[in-house]
Amino acid sequence: MRIFICDDENTQINITEGYIDELSKIYHKIQSEVFYSGNEMIKHYKELDKAEFPDIIYLDIGMEGLNGLETAKKIRSFDKNVLIVFMTSFGEFVYEAYKSVTFRYLVKPILYEEFKEVFIDAYNIIKSDENQIFCFNIGKKAYQLHHKDIIYFESNAKKAIIHTNERSYEIYRKLSDIYQEVGDDNFFKIHKSYLVNMNYVQDIGWYAEKKITLRTGKSLRISESCRTTARRTYKNFVVRSCKQ
Repeated sequence: MRIFICDDENTQINITEGYIDELSKIYHKIQSEVFYSGNEMIKHYKELDKAEFPDIIYLDIGMEGLNGLETAKKIRSFDKNVLIVFMTSFGEFVYEAYKSVTFRYLVKPILYEEFKEVFIDAYNIIKSDENQIFCFNIGKKAYQLHHKDIIYFESNAKKAIIHTNERSYEIYRKLSDIYQEVGDDNFFKIHKSYLVNMNYVQDIGWYAEKKITLRTGKSLRISESCRTTARRTYKNFVVRSCKQ
């Protein structure tokens, strides 16, 4: 789990970091970064790969310069998924904060039990969605992608290539292992080399052409050995989508 803390007060940053350190004894694998202004955080944010985006931001509303509300609005323009927790001394900002699609808000001085309650709510939302997130490493860097952002996986010898709209990632994983992890209602295997997100399928030629066309315009071949199962899986997916 990745957490950003953005506040221009050292005292509050130290308190927030202390609370997170305490919670990390129970909820492991928490990484946190500190920023002292909205502009500093946004500049760093835009240098990140989408797969490196944070899960939670603790954001002070009353910062000088670019305040928390303005910072949140800028963040929402390129990250719709992060959970934003506002920290404020000003009750009148609360309504405006909710218009910025915040997750929760905490009123200073923030007590540990209040902080813990909001953190647990956020943690549970993130973990409930974890089966919809694909995690991987490239070198020493950890990445995570929402399933909805993955167009398809491609096998390349001992590696797999993850294709998204923004870029592709090459990892040391077998496609069969990835299929065990993400082969759910949204992904189907059309070839020994391709595992495709059905939400991105534009058109399918099951018989003559034996290929699928993705919304990106890319075409992928359907193998004979996968055709029957893939056809049944996609048909079930379409039926479910029509019922929703």
